[in-house]
Amino acid sequence: GGHFSPDSFAVANDLIIGDISAAKAIACAVLDGEKIGLVSDFPMKNIPAEFGDSEKIGMYIGTNSDISPFVTTLRLIPRNVVIGIGCRKGTAENVIVETVEKALLAAEIPAERICGVASIDLKSHENGLLSFCGDRGYSIKFYTSAQLSEAEGDFTASPFVKNITGVDNVCERAAVLCSGGALIMRKFAENGVTVAAAEKTVDIDFERKIL
Repeated sequence: GGHFSPDSFAVANDLIIGDISAAKAIACAVLDGEKIGLVSDFPMKNIPAEFGDSEKIGMYIGTNSDISPFVTTLRLIPRNVVIGIGCRKGTAENVIVETVEKALLAAEIPAERICGVASIDLKSHENGLLSFCGDRGYSIKFYTSAQLSEAEGDFTASPFVKNITGVDNVCERAAVLCSGGALIMRKFAENGVTVAAAEKTVDIDFERKIL
């Protein structure tokens, strides 16, 4: 099966390589037969023989930017955040961009972690929203108000939103439904745009291949 490659491992598990030079250092250490350390915030399976005890060089898989467990640490960050977006009719793309950026900044979520967008089907013809996703290569999923109302969790309710859409909250519910996970950012509202974020569950498999 060849040697462990940080690059193809990252791609297969939808992880962002935090530092290219650290990735190269790990690839070289593997070739030299050095053990690579491994720290992960997520469950892992099929860990290859290349990993073991090392203080010198290793990988950290997670979202904490303050952790450097090794002298040379390759940080691998999951691309697993779904953002839910609600917007007023006719909202321009640049307004959505600004509001999303502000919301992510306030919640300290790097934009690279976004893997998709979700909203209510009433917004499926909103050009600003569609352009926002298209320009960034985000897939977008739309849900009916009935589907959104079945999302489980504690949401920031708005009678006004319920009046218009039939559901008390669009952005939080859409993010939770689409990710299948928990909210990591509650509703952020500005300029007629609402943004929330939820995380998909991450399970790391070293034998996962790119299909």
